[in-house]
Parts: sequence; C-alpha cells; structure tokens
Amino acid sequence: MALDRDLVNLDTESGRNIISNDSTPTLELENESSGQSLSLKGGLTDNVVLNVIDRGASGSATIALARFNSSAASAPALEFAGSCIQSTASGAATLAAAIRVKFGDVYGFIPVLTDRA
Repeated sequence: MALDRDLVNLDTESGRNIISNDSTPTLELENESSGQSLSLKGGLTDNVVLNVIDRGASGSATIALARFNSSAASAPALEFAGSCIQSTASGAATLAAAIRVKFGDVYGFIPVLTDRA
C-alpha cells in the first residue's frame, strides 16, 4: 500500500508504530550532547527487550541485519554487562569468560578472548 505520508500510530493502547514507505529510515534518534540516543527498558516479564525482525522481502545474503559503527580507535562495537557474561572461575582466579547464547532450543557460549597475553 503506497502512503502519501507516514502513518503515525502512537496513541493506541498496544501495537504502537510508525509506518513509512521511504527509502530512508522511518525514525532516527539523535542526541547532540553526552546522553544516550536510545535507552530500552523492559518490564518484569519473560519477553525480550529488543526484537529485530528482517522481513527479507528483497533478502540478500550480503546485507547484514545490524550494523555498528564506532568512530573512536579501538572502541568496542558492543559492550556486554551484567548476567550475560558468564565466568568460569576456580577459587579467586577467573579462567575464562563467555557470552551465553540460545540458538533454537540449544544453549551455549561464545568465548570472550582478551587482548592480554
């Protein structure tokens, strides 16, 4: 369905959205100061906080689902905090760290490799 203008549906009880048919992003958030541009806070439920869906209408195996751009030299593209980092420790020594992942019904770990020798 071709839209003459964006459909802004933010006043409903649920299913809020903005629908556009442009080739530019539907929504862009920017903070020109030192604060965050976006902060997501989930409720006390068993639901995910962020769900990224690629409809794949013109799917290309060479186009990534997400892109991160960090302009500072050696700056991390992602920072994990809290319970997503699992540590395998023996006494007071940490032997390794890993990120807990789920693929279908299978749980596993992605190891965290440090740049320390």
